[in-house]
Amino acid sequence: GVKGVRAIVAILTGKDESLPYVVLDSDTAGQTLAKHLAGGLYAGSAERILGIKDFSKIDGSEVEDLVPPLVMAGVVTRFLRSAAEDFSDVVIPGKPMVPQIESFASKHGIALELGWKVEIAKMFVGKVLKNPEVIDAQTADKWKALFDKLES
Repeated sequence: GVKGVRAIVAILTGKDESLPYVVLDSDTAGQTLAKHLAGGLYAGSAERILGIKDFSKIDGSEVEDLVPPLVMAGVVTRFLRSAAEDFSDVVIPGKPMVPQIESFASKHGIALELGWKVEIAKMFVGKVLKNPEVIDAQTADKWKALFDKLES
C-alpha cells in the first residue's frame, strides 16, 4: 500500500535524489495505488510509476502476465492438479492470468491459500532454471523493456 511504498522510498532515496521507480500491477488495486502515489508522494514524478500493462499490453494485468501464458498455464495445471481438467486446456492468452486462475480454482472447489502466487512463482522459476528456452523472444522483449526503463 501507499504507506509501504513511502517506507521503502525513504530507505532507497537520499535527500536530493530522484524518487525510485515503482512497478505496480495494473489491476484495480494497483491502479488505485498509482493514483494515490501520483497525487501525493510522486506528485510531479508520476512518470516514475510504471504499470505492468505498459509492458504486457493487457488491461488489468499483473506481474504473472509477464510470463508466457502457456508456460504459466502448465505451471498452474501442476499447482492445481486436483482439478478435474487441466488449466492449460482452458487458459485464454491475452487475458489477465490471475483472475483466470482464481475463477478456475473456484469452479473446481479449490481454495487458494494465502501465498498461492508465491508458490506458483517458485514453480515457474524452477521450470525456467531447468529449461530457459521456455522464455520466448516476445517475453524476453517485455522484460528487457521493463529493465531498460528501470535503468533510465
